[in-house]
Amino acid sequence: MSQFNFPDPPRIILGNGLHIVNFSSPHPFHFITGEQLPACDTDRASRFPAITSEEEERQYTQHGSWSDSRSKRAVTLRPSGN
Repeated sequence: MSQFNFPDPPRIILGNGLHIVNFSSPHPFHFITGEQLPACDTDRASRFPAITSEEEERQYTQHGSWSDSRSKRAVTLRPSGN
């Protein structure tokens, strides 16, 4: 158990040895290698919301266009009762 009285977050080890932990998402993650990281329970997901900011860069040329996206995520603790 964690110090916040929540069950430990779901975790898996991918075939390449990489450890993956789901700290706050209420949705599972499916990897192209077939592994699945389970979703967090509803209480944990609501107490540890992920804040995401995304930047997108677009380039247009005479031959077409492309875009590049960067995501930054932070997990926060929402106070009890909120």
